[in-house]
Amino acid sequence: MRPARDLWHALLVSGLLLMGCAVSSGVLPSGKDTYSVMVSAGQSGAPISLLIKQAYEEANAFCDARGKLLHPIGTDAKMAGAVPVDF
Repeated sequence: MRPARDLWHALLVSGLLLMGCAVSSGVLPSGKDTYSVMVSAGQSGAPISLLIKQAYEEANAFCDARGKLLHPIGTDAKMAGAVPVDF
């Protein structure tokens, strides 16, 4: 009976980890002093609000690491399951 319980716990933990995982493109240059980051839900089905939050947090961390301030140029939250942020 114990192996079945251990398998159940492993599957539960794996499922919870997958649910919380959004996928980021990382910060990419898109012009002179201009960058872009795209965060998508991947397999997680994360809500768009979480994707927007993660994209802005990543953009802000990128700017902070360089002693710069984040100046958002735009975002397009209309894409299904993905949020691009230009800054």
